[in-house]
Amino acid sequence: MVGKLKWLALLLAVMSFAARPAFADAYTTSASFQAAIAGLPTATANFDDLTAGTIIPEGGTADRITFHYNVNGGADTLEISNAFDTTSAPNYLGANDPTTGNGAFFGGDSITMSFALPTNGVGMFIILASDSAPGDFTLDTGSAQASSSGVIQQTFTDGGQALFLGITSATPFSSATISLDANAGYIWNLDDVTYTTPEPGSLLLLATGLGVFVRRIRKS
Repeated sequence: MVGKLKWLALLLAVMSFAARPAFADAYTTSASFQAAIAGLPTATANFDDLTAGTIIPEGGTADRITFHYNVNGGADTLEISNAFDTTSAPNYLGANDPTTGNGAFFGGDSITMSFALPTNGVGMFIILASDSAPGDFTLDTGSAQASSSGVIQQTFTDGGQALFLGITSATPFSSATISLDANAGYIWNLDDVTYTTPEPGSLLLLATGLGVFVRRIRKS
């Protein structure tokens, strides 16, 4: 039995290593992030298939991502919004803020996105109403961390702007948290959260290996 457990551990280690991209870095432009994940299967949550005004409760799922968050000190929930221009119109991820009604996040707010399967890379656009200072935004996966540079990726007709922040890591991670420094005094939203997904071939190979192991256990 001990020998079989060692065989399983070795199989899982090999599969985990084979599925990992050989990089670990932080990105503040969409172009550099896309170049880093080129050739890998990805998924993107752009929130455009959802109805504006849809509430995402704590621990709720939208666009295949599960959300945990602290918005306005825990008073507000997440909401699919379309009040401002964004990178992929019409919708973006905003807040249900009954006080201001503008659907935006503020300094000190944080959003944790959990993925159904471990990923090796995640990147997203941050929609702003004004300029931001470098380092105000932080993206943390537990195994890596990235800080915003203030480099503007896009300017919108309503005066808004878009930043980009992303991470790739050789160590797979299951969640990522985006937050704005509590002392920052501007509003923000999120859109187009892109993350890598496990390669179908790797999953098939892992399932096959596990099946062989189970059959050996049963025979013994």
